[in-house]
Amino acid sequence: MNKLRGRFLQAVLAVELRRRVRSRRLAWLLSGYLAAIGAIILGYLDVSTGPDAVFSATSRELFSLLSTLQLVMVLFLTPAVTAGTISGERERQTLNLLLTTNLTAAEIVVGKLVSSLSFLALLVVASLPLYAIVFVYGGVSPTALASTFAFFLFTMAVVAASACSPRPLPTERARPWLQPTPWWG
Repeated sequence: MNKLRGRFLQAVLAVELRRRVRSRRLAWLLSGYLAAIGAIILGYLDVSTGPDAVFSATSRELFSLLSTLQLVMVLFLTPAVTAGTISGERERQTLNLLLTTNLTAAEIVVGKLVSSLSFLALLVVASLPLYAIVFVYGGVSPTALASTFAFFLFTMAVVAASACSPRPLPTERARPWLQPTPWWG
């Protein structure tokens, strides 16, 4: 039975990945993201490199700038992509069909979560050629790049899990505690 559940989970993941990769939104998002970050990096290089520039210091600053931009992307896009996974099924009116399968609710959420994380990991890995500009100037080790990418993947997993987590609705007994009371009363 466990082997059968694994096949169903892989099926949900495969369908979700296929749906994401075949959309035009992926191409536009990837192209726009890389063009925006590339333009910022080239603008920074144009401003910061002069006739007497120290390229190793410029490389470290460029690595910091690129990593900061990448982290901002992770923090903004991860909740946007993962929070709408289940509601997207409801909008397409396929959630009821998905719930009639042998999958548990947790397996459905995990399949959607892994699909969203792989989509975001594609965005992070696609920016790897931009990091090649940093290696041209030197001053940053490949281990720093690997640890930065590991941090991005960990941050994506934590933010995506918190975006997909169910939030309990307040019960009737808890509502009076949630209403603000004036400090004078």
